[in-house]
Amino acid sequence: MHVSNYWLDEIRKAGQIRYDDGDYKVVGLYYKYPFNKAVVMLGAKDLYGQANLSNLKTLLTVLYFIVTFVVAIVGWIFSKRALRPISKVMNAVEGILPQNLDTRLNVPNQKDEIGRLTVTFNKLLDRIETAFQMQKIFVANVSHELKNPLTKIKSQLEVSMLKERNPQEYQMTIRSVLEDIQELGQLSNTLLELAKVSEDQRDLLTEVIRVDDLLLDCRMNLAEANPAYNIQLNFDELPEDDTWLEITGNSTLLKTAFLNLMDNACKFSDDNTVNVCLHPSRGQLGLTFSDNGKGIPEKDKSLVFQPFYRSDNTASIKGYGIGLSLVERIVKLHNGSVSIQSNVPKGTTFRLTFLRL
Repeated sequence: MHVSNYWLDEIRKAGQIRYDDGDYKVVGLYYKYPFNKAVVMLGAKDLYGQANLSNLKTLLTVLYFIVTFVVAIVGWIFSKRALRPISKVMNAVEGILPQNLDTRLNVPNQKDEIGRLTVTFNKLLDRIETAFQMQKIFVANVSHELKNPLTKIKSQLEVSMLKERNPQEYQMTIRSVLEDIQELGQLSNTLLELAKVSEDQRDLLTEVIRVDDLLLDCRMNLAEANPAYNIQLNFDELPEDDTWLEITGNSTLLKTAFLNLMDNACKFSDDNTVNVCLHPSRGQLGLTFSDNGKGIPEKDKSLVFQPFYRSDNTASIKGYGIGLSLVERIVKLHNGSVSIQSNVPKGTTFRLTFLRL
């Protein structure tokens, strides 16, 4: 133990002091006698306590590593057990291919997160399966619609080459082939329109459109192309506020939808007549397109908006079955809805409803 003058001075000042000097615990006392003064210092090592502290330090270090190891093992076991359902879901999803899209995941418990995740996956698989089925049907129908005019063109050309013919006969064949080619062009254009509308085109819905003016424009265009059509526009419910006749959207797309509904109604009406009525209100704008045809059977109402679908009572009328699918997608793109009212055989009414935001 080392005794410094500093501590001697401190003891003289305080009379008594305690301090640590390395491993020593030191106590210093200052005594005053009548004829003398003395400083007494006592220092000692706590070897037993230091040994216990050293042992405790070693024990805590060992316990730290043991507890860390045990916690890691237990955490790994519990995490593996907790993630086991997710691993099963992942393995099941990886096994679902286009060939077995009807496969669904087992839902052990719908109340926990894994169960809700599995239900969400199954709903996603439902949508994917529906999309694949519609794609197959679409491709099959397109192939069928393309095959018919191509077969007619091929047959006419083969017949014309069987023997020599006069110019008039060749001209008739050429005209017929041109009609079939025009039919193919119309089909391809309609398919392109359907593909464009299937994309998200909400950025194009920026025009403020007067629906009554657009209907007048559609009637003029359709009457020029089909003089036999009788297109009746009923604007008896015109409001005092002209803004009730306005919606925000794309005039080209809406014109396509209106022309399709007018053309269909005229084609399927016995007298080639369509009645179009406006039903404006403050919050929404309604339109009805009514024909005098045979009507749509109840079993076909939910199917008429599918591409290429045609009901049995319209098989004799020329068409591809794409128009109503195109109409529905255009109307939905404009935050609208389409409904059908049909009383076989008294005709059909299509009602469009657009929300005015």
